[in-house]
Amino acid sequence: YKRQVHGGVQKMNTNKDQPGSNLEQSRNIELQALNQQDVDSPSKLMGSQNKQAGINQVPDSSKTAKTMKEKIFDFIENTYYIIFMSVVTIYALFGDDVKVLVVDRDGDPYFWGINSLCFTLFIIELILGSYSKPGYFNSFFFWLDLISTLSMVMDIGWISDLILGTDSNAVSSAKGAASLARAGRASRVGTRAARIVRIIRLIRLIRIVKLYKHAQQVMVDQEVDQDDLLNIQDQQQDHDQQQQGLASNTINEKKDGLQRQKSMVEKEKNEGNEDEMELPKETNVGKKLSDLTTKRVIMLVLGIMITLPLFSVDTYIEDKTSYETGAKLLDLWFQDEGPSGRNFLISKDIYIREHERSNENVRTPLLQLTINGTDFYIDSQSSSEYLRQDEMDSYGGDGYNYFVIFETREDAVLNAILSIIRTIFVCIVLTMGALLFSRDANDLVLQPIESMLEKVQRISRNPIEAAQMEEREELAYEQAQKELEKGKNKKKNKKVEQNYETQILEKTITKIGALLALGFGEAGSEIIAENMKNSYGEVNPMVPGKKIMAIFGFCDIRNFTDATEVLQEGVMVFVNEIAEIVHGTVDRFSGAANKNIGDAFLLVWKFPKDQVEELQIESADGQTQNTVLELKASTIVSQIADMSLIAFLKIMSGINASRKLIKYRQNEGLNRRIPHYSVKMGFGLHVGWAIEGAIGSEYKIDASYLSPNVNMASRLEAATKQFGVPLLVSGPLYRLLTPESQEEMRHIDRVTVKGSIDPMDFYTCDVDLNRVKVNNKQVDVSQLEKGQKKRFRVINRLKRNDLMKKVLQNKFKVSSLFKTDPDLKNMRSIFTQEFNEVFSQGMKHYLDGDWPAAKEVFEKTLNMIPGHKDGPSNTLLDVIEENNGRAPDSWKGYRVLTCLLYTSPSPRDS
Repeated sequence: YKRQVHGGVQKMNTNKDQPGSNLEQSRNIELQALNQQDVDSPSKLMGSQNKQAGINQVPDSSKTAKTMKEKIFDFIENTYYIIFMSVVTIYALFGDDVKVLVVDRDGDPYFWGINSLCFTLFIIELILGSYSKPGYFNSFFFWLDLISTLSMVMDIGWISDLILGTDSNAVSSAKGAASLARAGRASRVGTRAARIVRIIRLIRLIRIVKLYKHAQQVMVDQEVDQDDLLNIQDQQQDHDQQQQGLASNTINEKKDGLQRQKSMVEKEKNEGNEDEMELPKETNVGKKLSDLTTKRVIMLVLGIMITLPLFSVDTYIEDKTSYETGAKLLDLWFQDEGPSGRNFLISKDIYIREHERSNENVRTPLLQLTINGTDFYIDSQSSSEYLRQDEMDSYGGDGYNYFVIFETREDAVLNAILSIIRTIFVCIVLTMGALLFSRDANDLVLQPIESMLEKVQRISRNPIEAAQMEEREELAYEQAQKELEKGKNKKKNKKVEQNYETQILEKTITKIGALLALGFGEAGSEIIAENMKNSYGEVNPMVPGKKIMAIFGFCDIRNFTDATEVLQEGVMVFVNEIAEIVHGTVDRFSGAANKNIGDAFLLVWKFPKDQVEELQIESADGQTQNTVLELKASTIVSQIADMSLIAFLKIMSGINASRKLIKYRQNEGLNRRIPHYSVKMGFGLHVGWAIEGAIGSEYKIDASYLSPNVNMASRLEAATKQFGVPLLVSGPLYRLLTPESQEEMRHIDRVTVKGSIDPMDFYTCDVDLNRVKVNNKQVDVSQLEKGQKKRFRVINRLKRNDLMKKVLQNKFKVSSLFKTDPDLKNMRSIFTQEFNEVFSQGMKHYLDGDWPAAKEVFEKTLNMIPGHKDGPSNTLLDVIEENNGRAPDSWKGYRVLTCLLYTSPSPRDS
């Protein structure tokens, strides 16, 4: 039995970087966790980006033609076939009893024909199952199916007459004592055989197990969909009560997101064999335990039903009836007085009157009374021609001088009714027994194991999602507890109690997956996935790298050496408090933290695959081809570029507004080393290709990026010290920005850097960090309780997903934050349009080689803004003065960037 759609291996093709649908398990948990949140949950759809690997792409080899055995297996496991055979099974269980109730003996051949057809179908099913089902032949269920099928032989009259030596016309053709004796023996044999068949027929109930298992899976699949709908309805009510203002949007987005997911799934289901969705399979442990439990229940119930008659007196000794005792008395009077004796005649009349059909108290009327070969009574109202062998009983016959036949039709009808009731009762006992015996094991062992397996598979499909699973489950658990305490949750949550070892293991797997994802990051997700998929192989961390296109951001903590010497052990807290702001802000704008290198952080914004074009370019010798990646000219690419720029600006404001970092401004040791100390950072942004993968050996690896473009981001950050600005953006990245964001940038130089001969433009976004005030209302996450921290992270993550979804759908312009974000507006308020225009004129003179004119302009812009000395103007004036105020004869519009690590002080700095 397999929990799969259409039987065989299922698959769904998907693009990793496109919003996909990972339908089950986490959806209910995340929706429940949102009951108390005032956030937009349509990000659920966007969250599927992080679930993009949730469904593996099956290789083309899976499309090979199926063998005959596989085709037969698919046929006998098909839903319609199972339903058809279930109907046949139900007939086999009740057909013979229905026959007794609705027709007489003349209608038996029709039922025998149907029984023959059912017998043939069961034999064919046995043969097909033995051929195609692994492990079925000679198994416990094979022998039960075989015995239950053979038991149908006794329901086919043509065969049972041959086996038992009976004749359906024996009674009606009886003439004389010898014939009547044979009829009597046939009647008694038929009666006893019917009793045996009723017992053997119960074995046929094993076929109900197949129907039960199939129905159980259908109910499980339906329950998942019903639970989803109920969860949405419950959350609509909770949101309406808790958040009047935001609830409506949140719930509508939830429904829209879920509806989009369902639509995507339906679309994928309809795309044919190449796009079939895999459902959770029954675990091997669950299948084995289920089979063992079913075997024991079947053996127990059938054992009781079969053995109970063995302990009944009726099985061995027939009860004495008035038919037998009266007939014996008549035989004695007949032998003593003859057929005309007074006592014989009186007794005969009483015997007939008490047993004939006209007597209302008689349930089994007399059909025939024969003594010494003479018929003294034959019932004229009923003919034995229409009665079956088991609807008549007799006494006397061979070896006796008397022979009595009486009708047991009413008993046969009552037996048929009781047999139907008994069959239904045994079905209920088998079903309830299997449920009750397996329920505890299922709840305490199998479900946790299946849940663990599902989580391992989920980690193997999308390791990044594992970092968020534990938080969502904790929120769902806390919500369930609160609902139980308030009495709102009428449906008991089986996972509320989490004190069992299996549940501890389940949570541990989640935490290990989260730690793996946090440790390796997005760059190491493929390493985790490949090793988790290989269940039986060795750990192989050295997964080949892959080429990607991304924006690389590098930021560095200024004066870190001094801070380390002063803070000593506290420097770890210092770095982590800064990292919390850096990583949190980057995550909010859909970036990913990659490396933490002491005082520096490497941040990455990967572009979706559908926004990258692969070009094959021949090498100079024409013998090899190189893969070149190029970004498409799309709004999405520009929006992502804007997000990286805004993220770094928000990090600057976040650091200066942090209540936690204000204590370092007041640190005496730091102020002795660096008067008026405050946390400062430098930032560099660049875009380009890189190789994503594992760096290191089998002893230690890091998941990161190797590329000259990563080094360029680092060089840009280092150059911020020379230019006196907190942020430098490369020309290639500037060209990806939206026009609105480009207007906020300032072109400050064109240089070549070490290792490159191509000139690169440098841009900056001017900010005055002194204008940022400490935010006393800022939430200190470290001071929150455990549950509040997780809720805070989930809320931020959902906001991040919502923002990214809107960006991908072009429903939100990231550049609009320059006009709407209070921090950005405040930091940039002193930099006027006039300042930018004047500096641009000086920059044009500088690039054209008219350095005297450029010097005049830069001297003006140096102090053009009151209370602010312009760093780029100061740097370019230094360059001009070093060359005696004139451009070199070899000037081509750019210079070689020098003095990255140390710049001598200028007289203007004093």
